Amino acid sequence: MSDTKTFRVLFVTTLFEVIAFAMVIPLLPLLLTEPSSSLFILPEKYSADFGLVLLGAVTAAYPFGQFLSTPVLGELSDRYGRRPLLMMSIAGTVVANLVFGYGVMTASMPLLLGAKLFDGLTGGNISVVQAAVADVSSNEEKAERFSKLGAAFGVGLALGPAIAGILSTASLASFLSPSTPFFFASVLSLVSFSLVYFVLRETSPMEVSNEDMLEPFRRIGFYLLKSDVRGLFFANLLYFIGFAFFTTFVSDIVSNRFGLNQLQLGGYYLLIGTTVIGSRFFAVPKIFDGREERSLVVPGLVSTAAMLFLLYLVDSSLPLYIFTTGGFALANSVTQVAIQSSVSIGSQQDEQGTALGIYSSMRALGQSIPGITAGVVVAALATDVALVLAGGTVLTTAFLFWFADKEN
Repeated sequence: MSDTKTFRVLFVTTLFEVIAFAMVIPLLPLLLTEPSSSLFILPEKYSADFGLVLLGAVTAAYPFGQFLSTPVLGELSDRYGRRPLLMMSIAGTVVANLVFGYGVMTASMPLLLGAKLFDGLTGGNISVVQAAVADVSSNEEKAERFSKLGAAFGVGLALGPAIAGILSTASLASFLSPSTPFFFASVLSLVSFSLVYFVLRETSPMEVSNEDMLEPFRRIGFYLLKSDVRGLFFANLLYFIGFAFFTTFVSDIVSNRFGLNQLQLGGYYLLIGTTVIGSRFFAVPKIFDGREERSLVVPGLVSTAAMLFLLYLVDSSLPLYIFTTGGFALANSVTQVAIQSSVSIGSQQDEQGTALGIYSSMRALGQSIPGITAGVVVAALATDVALVLAGGTVLTTAFLFWFADKEN
């Protein structure tokens, strides 16, 4: 199998996994924070403010699990291969979605939290896919291929919420319910598992040694202190703290401002996902053409912060809000590709799993922190405050990274 065909398999695998993951995005706020919704399952003994806190906790459980597991899974994939680690991660996602669907059916809050945490602990699939893409790409190809791989997130973001909106609307068919999207997500992950098992070739050089069990942790610790990429890791951490303030509450913000139901929220994400696809396939490769990846980190961060502040100000026009979110999607794409490509280029070929595993871990930690803290803050103030917190955090990240790079 050629490197191009291998990349195509990795793209399709990522697409199915992201569609499955994205199904939860428009449903969680309706399940936990919207008593007027037909999907609302929060037991009466819990208050509305507790629903916001629970929304943050369930949202944070998955990335927190990833924070703990992805560096080790990435390191192990360097030693034992991408395929077995990828299959293990996808199998964990199958189980987690089945449990989450049952938790929705039974209105069990512990099951919802436990399923998301378990999915995160076993969910190193995206970081392993990224390492496999790095295996089959030259330094010159990495920015373009990481951008195209990001387009799978755009397609997934477009299709996942739209599919979830349809599959959760009981009025369309008697067998549909709020839990149906999560059972369907398990089926998609099973397709991904089959694709990896039957089609994907191994891409890693797999240097298995007699190292003791603590060696992966030592290498991770060493890599976190490596000067070439250390600043990128911590910029990634801070950036995704800001990013998660936005993603955790965007559905709640849009539904409250413009009165959208689950089907309309699915349409909103379809439009945003289409923007992400266009930016990843067409705009981002042109922006990066002939430019050093690291030089675009600060411009990407500043542009992302500006779009977040604009989203806070646009509170009466849905078309303008969608247009501004499109600008945010482009700025976000530039930022993520710039950081990710710089990490990969600054790492040795046999360190791609470790480096991109830590990258994903910092991303996951950043996404988990706001889940709980923002839930408490937003419950006390208003959901719109999340946009201000997001913009301020990203702008601070831009300043700190610019200052650190200048000092170096």
